[in-house]
Amino acid sequence: GPTSYCMVRGSVVNGDLGSLQGRDNNRLVMRPGVVFSSGEAPIQILLNGSLPNDSPSSLGFVLESHASISNAEQKIWLYNYSTSSYELLDNRMAATSDDTVTICVRTNASRFVEPVTANVRAKISYKALGPVFIYPWFARIDQAKWMIPG
Repeated sequence: GPTSYCMVRGSVVNGDLGSLQGRDNNRLVMRPGVVFSSGEAPIQILLNGSLPNDSPSSLGFVLESHASISNAEQKIWLYNYSTSSYELLDNRMAATSDDTVTICVRTNASRFVEPVTANVRAKISYKALGPVFIYPWFARIDQAKWMIPG
């Protein structure tokens, strides 16, 4: 699981780093923050972690989460250390009850792992697409983790 996190947009209403570690319904609850353009997601969180080695042949990322509104777009990026930028790997509508997304990278997986340190990063964002009749709305993450399939 993550060793640290940082809110880029939005704020934490409930939970902490331990909330991201297991599928236990102890969720990190986030609410939207101020954005400078309508194209920007009002909830953005960066997750940092570490792997046992820096050259996996494949890499997985698992996110169990949901949003309190039915029109929230959820995006998952992994940090590409070769290009020094986040690479979008999943884009979908967030579920309104816990849903698990598993990303599997089977080609050049080591691009998402920092050489020598074996550090990894992910960015997750939530954005309402269309009108929201309940404010604030929330995004809730129950678990986030990287995996090296074996």
